[in-house]
Amino acid sequence: MDEDAVAEAFRAASARGTTPMAVATPEIAPLPTATPEARPTAAPTTPVTGSWAVDQGETTTAVLSTDLHCNLDVIAFTGVLDELAGADIHMDDGDLTMTGSQPESICVDALSNAVPAGVARVATIGNHDSESTAERLRAQGWTVTDGTVREVAGLNVLGDVDPDRTSASGTVPRGSEDAAGLGARLAEVSCQAEQAGNRADVVLIHQPYTFDPLIADGCTPLLLAGHVHQERGVTTTDGGNLAVTQLVSGAGKGGTSIGEVTDDAYLHLLSFNADGDLLAWRTVTLHPDASVTVGAWEAVPAAQEADDQAAQKTDDTVEQNTEAAHGGDSAAD
Repeated sequence: MDEDAVAEAFRAASARGTTPMAVATPEIAPLPTATPEARPTAAPTTPVTGSWAVDQGETTTAVLSTDLHCNLDVIAFTGVLDELAGADIHMDDGDLTMTGSQPESICVDALSNAVPAGVARVATIGNHDSESTAERLRAQGWTVTDGTVREVAGLNVLGDVDPDRTSASGTVPRGSEDAAGLGARLAEVSCQAEQAGNRADVVLIHQPYTFDPLIADGCTPLLLAGHVHQERGVTTTDGGNLAVTQLVSGAGKGGTSIGEVTDDAYLHLLSFNADGDLLAWRTVTLHPDASVTVGAWEAVPAAQEADDQAAQKTDDTVEQNTEAAHGGDSAAD
């Protein structure tokens, strides 16, 4: 996938404008035909930045977005990326809106229209999203995670509504469950599903603070989260039953919000085999000047050393406690 071609397609789509339920189809640049194979256990060698770095015979390609926060330019770009990558499924990991208000239905409409026809779509509700956000997504053909294992484009996806609710007046719990409790509940569901022969391939959940019990039980091989407005990339941890890979992403607080894009915005391409295992991943970065950096396809990393895992957990705990001390995240988180 050529960076200049992606950027040009995005500029062309942006020039045509993004309106509710009337997002124009992006111009499509020709794709390279080379299809080198990526093996998840192999160490990366020379970076491969072509359109495909995995065997396309029996794979599912997903585009992951998160924390779009009603930025219509970035929302339009996600559709360009779906088209150019030949995505089978679009995954949105929450905080599509700023407060989940009724006027923000324009944001839901824009994403639904940006994703090309024929691409399956699944979304998780973030802390900034509301029940009306979820209802509108469902009405437009999205599978919205609900605490059960859902099959979408051949992948078994598990997730649920964020336990917090952020509105213009601040952040409050939606109920009695916190992020750790949500993670524990989803971990139990994932292990029950695995024992029943219906393994969840992916947990699509907004906050990474849910991860600990999901890793400890280790019944789902891939956890996806946003919320932190940082690109943390991909790590792997030895879980209770299997190695658990985690991707935590987002954008700088000016990367996705209403108005101009002022920080880098990150999206990801994920390639899965026929069994629902992650084969390879790559980062696509939209910069404030509308240029695009397309990262190399990368293999799934080996499990981290225990010291590295503990250091990351400490960083996450400090960040979560800081959020709690300030009454939750701000309207841009």
